[in-house]
Amino acid sequence: TRANAGDTITLTITASEAIVAPSVTIAGSAATVSGSGTSYTATYTVVSSNDEGFVGIAVGFTDIAGNVGSTLTSTTSSSNRVYIDLSPPTLSSVQIASSNAASASRANSGDTITVTFAANEAITQPTVAIAGRAAAVTDAGDNDAKTYTASYVVVAADVTEGTASLSIAFSDLASNPGVTVTSVTDGSAVTIDLTAPTLTAVTMSSDNAGYTSRANAGDTITVSITASEVIVAPTVAIAGQSASVSGSGTSYTATYTVVSGVGGVSSGGVASLAIDYEDMASNAGVQQTATTDSGAVTIDLTAPSLTTVTIASNNVADNSVANAGDAITVSLTADEAILAPTVTIAGQPASVSGGGTSYTATYTVQGTQVASSDGNAASIS
Repeated sequence: TRANAGDTITLTITASEAIVAPSVTIAGSAATVSGSGTSYTATYTVVSSNDEGFVGIAVGFTDIAGNVGSTLTSTTSSSNRVYIDLSPPTLSSVQIASSNAASASRANSGDTITVTFAANEAITQPTVAIAGRAAAVTDAGDNDAKTYTASYVVVAADVTEGTASLSIAFSDLASNPGVTVTSVTDGSAVTIDLTAPTLTAVTMSSDNAGYTSRANAGDTITVSITASEVIVAPTVAIAGQSASVSGSGTSYTATYTVVSGVGGVSSGGVASLAIDYEDMASNAGVQQTATTDSGAVTIDLTAPSLTTVTIASNNVADNSVANAGDAITVSLTADEAILAPTVTIAGQPASVSGGGTSYTATYTVQGTQVASSDGNAASIS
């Protein structure tokens, strides 16, 4: 029912009685007629200068006795018509998307890349390649010969990473070929990504007022994460507990507030770490269980104790007594590293020095500051 330049249109004629060879025009041009008796065939080969549209015909005929029949200008069946179509089809709409769960613009091995497209007129089954591989083509589901869907399931060994290429070859029902389409109409794109991401920077710290490498109940441990590419929000566990995660793109922050008695603490009290992550193409990175700068936070929920406390005076006659001007010294040893303690001697603030587990506190007796307590020990706290 369609004719293109170079196609031959054939008109088959059957008369009620023997006639002389009829005079036939097809599409306004004289046709070539063959046959005899009651049966004749007229043919015409379409040229590019023909007008598009339904083909007009005219059949003039006379019987053997010279009786002239009425010129026919239509076929005996209204559905039996030929349309001259000399215009190539075009694709008015082309989109591409991936079935990837994280992003429709990324594709990993096993993901399906789908191209949907619509032509400006009915076309025959097109030939489609996605990422350089033959795609399966089906009707778009609307029984419309203008719309199609092409799909390809990514096989890692068959493709290269990068933007998935596209090629659609198509023709209309008159066999006019359209210009092969290699781009979309809506700006969509699918990037094939087969490479797992990595974490380029992972740091851990505490908001503990004394040391950022220590955490007590109520302190918040923060893990800062930088990825090599855009990733979906990672799943993070700190000290064996689920952390709250915020951020986007390549940068995320995970936080956990220490609760006494809760927390999977690794050997030595160091807070454990586990980061599970994947990129936008669903490539999973290797679980991260350590920081990249060797930093760590030790969870310490046990109060320290002083294992040794001694007091002495620098009195030249007897270090167990102190007179005005004598220095009283208290030496402290703790069972773990502590912050500089606050010490009072004889009710007066002492000067403290030292670090780690060992400190020394001194106070020089001032006669105007302390009451005489002959024979009584100086108080300390």
